[in-house]
Amino acid sequence: MYFHYAGYFEDGTLFDTSYEELSKAYGQHNPNRAAQNGYQPFPYEVGKKDSMIPGFTEAMELLTIGEKIIAIIPSNLAYGENGAGGVIPPNATLIFEIEAFQNKTEIK
Repeated sequence: MYFHYAGYFEDGTLFDTSYEELSKAYGQHNPNRAAQNGYQPFPYEVGKKDSMIPGFTEAMELLTIGEKIIAIIPSNLAYGENGAGGVIPPNATLIFEIEAFQNKTEIK
């Protein structure tokens, strides 16, 4: 399975996305990321839980191919009291739009 995502704070501020056009629309496009093909869908192996916050993994487990969902992830299932990388503040609730595809050829 592959997925695209867009992550927002509760106030609607975009903090990260795999959609290049969305990053441009929000004024957050990173040319270095684009040059490294960083605006691409990500592979996801069902059952694999490393490198993702627990709430995102839970959302991915509920998602079926071809489906697009909005997942509201409370702080305790995201980055908690520590926040992350100077981007996610402590105790932040995160909102993700996630879209799943069977393979890369289905992705628009």
